[in-house]
Amino acid sequence: MIHFISKRLKHSLVLLFMASVVCFTLVVSAPGNVAVLIAELRGAAATPGYVEKVAEEIGLNKPLLMRYVDWLGDAVRGDFGISYRTGQDVSADLANRMLVTGTLIAGSAVIATLISLALGFLGAFWPYRLPDRVSRGLALLGASTPTFFVGALMIYAFSVTFQLLPSFGFNGPESWGFPPPGGGPRAPFRALELVKLVGISDPVARLRQYPHELSGGLRQRIVIAIALAGEPKLLIADEPTTALDVTVQAQILRLLKDVQRRLNMAMVLITHDMGVVAGAADNIVVMYAARAAECGPVDKVLVSPRHPYTRGLINAIPRREDPIGSEFRGLPGIPPTLGAPIKGCALAPRCELAVPACGNSRPPLVRSDDSAVLVACPVVNQGKAAA
Repeated sequence: MIHFISKRLKHSLVLLFMASVVCFTLVVSAPGNVAVLIAELRGAAATPGYVEKVAEEIGLNKPLLMRYVDWLGDAVRGDFGISYRTGQDVSADLANRMLVTGTLIAGSAVIATLISLALGFLGAFWPYRLPDRVSRGLALLGASTPTFFVGALMIYAFSVTFQLLPSFGFNGPESWGFPPPGGGPRAPFRALELVKLVGISDPVARLRQYPHELSGGLRQRIVIAIALAGEPKLLIADEPTTALDVTVQAQILRLLKDVQRRLNMAMVLITHDMGVVAGAADNIVVMYAARAAECGPVDKVLVSPRHPYTRGLINAIPRREDPIGSEFRGLPGIPPTLGAPIKGCALAPRCELAVPACGNSRPPLVRSDDSAVLVACPVVNQGKAAA
């Protein structure tokens, strides 16, 4: 009996040693320069001097055998260091996931036992018949299939496809649609940088979540991060504050302005909200029926509108002095059908300043009395209406 136990202990120690060597090999074979990755996770510039300091700090300059001994000692003490991918403490991450992992292991053990008992009973009651052959075939298939692939298949089926179980892996960047700049191992770091850039708190946890688990404001920030992934020189934001409450709208606008300043990037903001334009834009182009009606600096166009359509938009904004129950101030008539050709000014049927010349040809943008403002209205440009 003692000989049997000692023999099993020797085998176990050999297996543990081989497993530790394999794990250590995976750690030291991490893609990229580990010191550079850690420097970037700390938000520091990866200068040669700083990278050398980080390498010395985490023991990368030691001989490989000494590194293995240090790593094995830390693993025995339960200290697994930080993740090269997320920069978070691995031990704390494992502790947070242990409950779910234990539950899944216990559940899978119970399910496997029940299935095994059922197959065993079938084989015992009907030996050498179809049920027995099927059960033996399933047992052979299960024994010959690597557990890793079975586990990966089960995770994909129950966590990703059916979403019956929580997904605790790193779902980004591909699940968010981030293009991986440079490809390969840099993609997760780039995704983390972008999520931090757009001001999302706890970015590592957010990257593990699915879009339906985020609020509208967070989803909008993720969309902005995706747009910034390609490092554009021009960002086109089409109704970036639609369906968001007023507080979140203000946050998104501040974020866009901040990102524009930090990345030295141009931005085109498309919106129907005049308040958004006033708070975020430098210059404005007012369009009607896909044509430019007036353009110029925001402070001049919105404060002193010249085109009848711009005046109508400004006039439609509710004022504090409006009495309760007052009628809505809007333009008369209905918008034109854009599918039909429009020969002259598209606003002419609804404009109180319209003259016969407005329907003859499309009015060009002409500089007004203020050279910074261009207006496409022959009546205003000819001085027949107050500018």
